[in-house]
Amino acid sequence: MTSASITVLTSAARNPYAAFLGEKNPMRVLAATPARLKKVVEGLTPRQIARRPQPDKWSIAEMVAHLADVELVFNVRCRLMLFEENPTLAPFAQDAWMRGWQREREPFAETMNRFQVLRGSMLRLLRGASPSDLARTGRHIEYGTEQVSDYVAKLAGHDLNHLTGLESLRKRMFS
Repeated sequence: MTSASITVLTSAARNPYAAFLGEKNPMRVLAATPARLKKVVEGLTPRQIARRPQPDKWSIAEMVAHLADVELVFNVRCRLMLFEENPTLAPFAQDAWMRGWQREREPFAETMNRFQVLRGSMLRLLRGASPSDLARTGRHIEYGTEQVSDYVAKLAGHDLNHLTGLESLRKRMFS
């Protein structure tokens, strides 16, 4: 898939992460994220990874869990659009999913692995997609008609948003 085959949404309502992506190639961003995540946690103790910067702000572990959850949801949405005809795409409540992750008590190493496995799956799926595949649509309950290519751009911008936050958090708290 070429960068030209991905249309970046410009409306902040449709893609609140477009500013983070800018002119970057979304597929390159998606492919680079697992290595950047590994670098963020490299050398940190489990206690440091679990430490919240403030009571109402997510820890590194929680942010990675969020990335893994978003990866799962976006992977399912893209598969629905690619494999079915104009499916309904349900929203998800990130805070409810975070509470679920906390109840689940998934070890951080497994959370990282979950993200990496899901991202690998997503990259294979997208690399095999044709331009007409990327134009396939679904109906999101909140946002209306969306295309597979919309999700590529959203996911890449979302990665960059959280990677910037994670890298800043590590520097502030542990350097």
